Amino acid sequence: MRIPVGYAGTLIDRWNGWAVFTCTRTVAEAIVAEQQAQRDRLHADLIGQGRSPDDAAGGVNDAMGTMRFDEDTIIVDETAVYGDPDAVTRIEPDRDGRYVVMGGSWCWQAVDPHDCDRIVGDLPAPGDEQQFVELPHTGMRVPHDRLRVTNLLMLPGTPAASLATLALDDTPVAEARTSADGSDITKLSAAFGSNDWTRYVAGCRQHGLPVSEAGVLDALVIEFQVGQAARQAEADGGVLTRLVAADGSILRLRAVWPAPYDHSARRQLGQRLRLQDPHPRGHLWQWWTGTAWHHLASVTGSHTVADPAHRQPSVGQLLAYVIAESLYERLDRDQMVRLAAGEGIPLDPRMKDEHIRDLLRDAHRESGREAGLPVDDLSTLSAAEGLELGRIATGGAADRPAATGQQEPSEAGQPPIHRPSQQETRDGR
Repeated sequence: MRIPVGYAGTLIDRWNGWAVFTCTRTVAEAIVAEQQAQRDRLHADLIGQGRSPDDAAGGVNDAMGTMRFDEDTIIVDETAVYGDPDAVTRIEPDRDGRYVVMGGSWCWQAVDPHDCDRIVGDLPAPGDEQQFVELPHTGMRVPHDRLRVTNLLMLPGTPAASLATLALDDTPVAEARTSADGSDITKLSAAFGSNDWTRYVAGCRQHGLPVSEAGVLDALVIEFQVGQAARQAEADGGVLTRLVAADGSILRLRAVWPAPYDHSARRQLGQRLRLQDPHPRGHLWQWWTGTAWHHLASVTGSHTVADPAHRQPSVGQLLAYVIAESLYERLDRDQMVRLAAGEGIPLDPRMKDEHIRDLLRDAHRESGREAGLPVDDLSTLSAAEGLELGRIATGGAADRPAATGQQEPSEAGQPPIHRPSQQETRDGR
């Protein structure tokens, strides 16, 4: 298969099987230009389908982000694609002026140059096609991913310290002591000696700069700890999130359960984390997909919320809100957990049912306030009263059932609707 155009670069990582590479400014400019050309082609296609130019422009923005240079920085704006005002990525050049253009986001493939009709940029010299592997949690670039921490043993005493086991291709080859006072290698093997370790450290880079021995050890330990936390969160049915500073350092690491269902739930989760867990150096909340860290919410910058005072809620909105709030008491634990996952509400598996119910109600009230509803002035109904109000609101007469409660059919996939007895209604149950 022939490839119309290939972009020359140096492979530095793999993301979910796709290539991550660095390239020169010339190649990056060509990628930005091609993105705009694709947007122009899509715009023309939509107009050809009968859409107006303005409508077609909106369709293009919904489908594809914009890319542009701001001096030396590439700005990727995907706010319309994701419906998130914070979905803006800034791609800075490294110390050598090279760019990683949407690595870990776009599905780049490494291909044979002979299969390309045209190549943008100069091909790397033989042997220079791949130079680094980027560690996923710290962003440190290392010569290879064969060396890693496989065990961490806490040591007694003050200050807190630990003994890390380093393995090369899963074979233990070294030990290191790590603490807040510094980290250093305490034992090396014949299979990985002092010269091997020195060469490895010399080939590491953080933000394009050389890294000390202690810095390399700390990064390898963090990779191990975060990897363990991510696997545990997944095993528990949740997802790992983190708050990073502007320099990429990890400030918070938080397992969230249950895992949010979709992009909308993740967006809501990001906003809740931003408000619930602030940090003076916080810059960005992210979530671990299993292969890469993706955007949840920006901490810095402006976050505009419409003023609910200018909204006039309808009677239908008020009824829907009151009825929905009353039915939380009918949900069992599984139903509440599914609802929390759909709305991006972080829970804890150890929480009691009533605590989860209270969090769902709090989130419901907050969404009501955002919609401009007078939440604090509305009555709180029991589930029985809410169901009765719902039947009346939809045109049915108030029920007068027998003294014994009974179940009536519900829609597929919904919990059964309980028809309250007169005694239940009087007692408010």
